[in-house]
Amino acid sequence: MLKKNLWLVVVLLLGSHFPQLIYAQLQSQLYIASGGAFSDPDDFVEVMRYDPLQQSVTGINTVFTQAVQDLFGDGESLFILKM
Repeated sequence: MLKKNLWLVVVLLLGSHFPQLIYAQLQSQLYIASGGAFSDPDDFVEVMRYDPLQQSVTGINTVFTQAVQDLFGDGESLFILKM
């Protein structure tokens, strides 16, 4: 009984100090930028969203460039760093 209560206290303390640990399992989407080629000026980068819970891919938009370097998410905004 003491071990069970001790684990509960540890989990509650960690959860109060590091709330991202609790919500880490609730992430349900991953953004992917793929495609594009420097050798083909008509081949552009497609931005897609992957939902691991539903195992589905949804196309979001097209970035009219041949390559992107990085994606940054901040709340409801997605920033794309072009090369």
